[in-house]
Amino acid sequence: MLNALRMEAYRMRKTVSTWMVFLVLAALTVGTTFILRGEYQDAGVQQANYEYMESSEANENQNLGMSVTLPTEPGHRVTLYDFFYANSQGKFLALFFCIYAVMYTGADRKSGYIKAIGGQVKNRSTLVLAKAVMLALYTIVSMAGYLAVQALSSQIFFGYLEWGPWKDFLPYLGMEVLLHIALVWIVMALTIILANNVASMTAAILLCMNVMTIFYSAVTRFVAERGPEDFNLLRYTVTGEISLLPMHYAGENMLPAVVTGLAFCVAAVGIGSIVFQKRDIR
Repeated sequence: MLNALRMEAYRMRKTVSTWMVFLVLAALTVGTTFILRGEYQDAGVQQANYEYMESSEANENQNLGMSVTLPTEPGHRVTLYDFFYANSQGKFLALFFCIYAVMYTGADRKSGYIKAIGGQVKNRSTLVLAKAVMLALYTIVSMAGYLAVQALSSQIFFGYLEWGPWKDFLPYLGMEVLLHIALVWIVMALTIILANNVASMTAAILLCMNVMTIFYSAVTRFVAERGPEDFNLLRYTVTGEISLLPMHYAGENMLPAVVTGLAFCVAAVGIGSIVFQKRDIR
């Protein structure tokens, strides 16, 4: 396992996409901060955005597509927490992490690396576990890098840096890291199962664009008509929890997100390992 981790770490460092994906993320973070500054300066837009975010959180709605909307209350300063919440809830960060997960997971098959090393490993599931560990590390480091870039951008374009309430920020940050790792591992498993980078990339982007909401909504309506009226399938999915996780810390709301995140982490790595173990390497 240790040797597999060393090999994956070396491959990640030497892969151009490792650095390119983050550089694009950083550049777009700067660009979106500049755009959001214009929205923040418009009192009408600011009020509309705040009401929209309040309504979405209260009704647990999730729309198709991707949007980054500041949840800042009118008359208040924009905090780093506001930026992080907007980009996490809108799956702006998840999109880049998932794209990288497909590129990283499928690269060894494309280059022939896995064909050369796969036959020398008794239990090939250790290779999947090593990939999962490195993708989790990449997600954590990239999240930290994003926060640094976002803090700098806030200082440049807004002229100040407000962190936000730590008692809410830290639990939310921890939960979003867990949920993003779970999503990245799901995409890793999809890439292993589909064995096609184009199909995997398409599936990953559709997940981040909330296309599965159509299916979730249909199931939710079906169950609500025959069972609990407050049932919401989104609450049992990783992408749903990423979007619906409340901004203000509440222990009763965090527990389902923790359970969902951990359950999908175990399922994704387990299924990916089983498929990779049984599949012929070619």
